[in-house]
Amino acid sequence: MEKVKNVIITLPVHYEQERIDKKDNNNGLLYGIYYYNISVEDLNTDNAFNSDVVNVEWFETESERDSMLQRERESAYKY
Repeated sequence: MEKVKNVIITLPVHYEQERIDKKDNNNGLLYGIYYYNISVEDLNTDNAFNSDVVNVEWFETESERDSMLQRERESAYKY
């Protein structure tokens, strides 16, 4: 069996913290999830979130975002 080298880690974010242009409201999609592809060696280190964001999803409400995060985490533990 091949050893796992990278894992996808999710991080909840809010658009207000990420936006560059203060006039941009991301079409009302303020609650997001960043997906990071992190090497196993960097887990639990200061380098963990220095990796590139490989995907972003945006939602209108915090509860929509949190529900997706919960589903993502539950599916990750099935394996």
